[in-house]
Amino acid sequence: MMKRFWRWLLLPSKKQISQMFRERLREMREISITAHGFRVEKLDDGSVEHDVVWRRLEDIHFSPEKLVLIRNGSVYLEIPNEYSGWYALVQQVPVGYPGYDYGGVKQFFASLAGCDVCGLLAVTSHKCLSCGSDVWNEQLAQEYATREAYVREKQLDLFEPSGEDETIDIHNCAEGGFPSDPAWRALVTEEEIRENMA
Repeated sequence: MMKRFWRWLLLPSKKQISQMFRERLREMREISITAHGFRVEKLDDGSVEHDVVWRRLEDIHFSPEKLVLIRNGSVYLEIPNEYSGWYALVQQVPVGYPGYDYGGVKQFFASLAGCDVCGLLAVTSHKCLSCGSDVWNEQLAQEYATREAYVREKQLDLFEPSGEDETIDIHNCAEGGFPSDPAWRALVTEEEIRENMA
């Protein structure tokens, strides 16, 4: 009885998990580049929330946390870096906006390090901006026997296909605005991923 009480108190129900997932999905957005600008789409239903045309913007301001779009002398839209495709977008802003820090964007991407897990040049502040993995640290050293064991576990999860019909694709192809790290190598094989899926 007491065990059931603690489980009820500490673990959310399937219904609560489903509700949390739906709420989180409603908040998620994806940016897609178009011929004349970009779109911000809702991930839950695929609807276009904003269709932005570059020439209609007066100015754009960059910070590593968000883009601020100016139209008619005031803030038209703020786009946070949590949106999928944000890092690709900030590199696509056409030249000509006086408030846009083109040098700062270039410097930001030049400062990124390679991720041991996904193999993209996307690590800043001890975290990968692409796959979300933490850089090896003292806390992880207490949880895993070796750095290699940590990276292997994360790669097994990362490269596991989401559906049974999908093929296993171990790669570090440029993605989401992040280039691949030529020095990266996978520590897992397709066979190990298949075994992990079983």
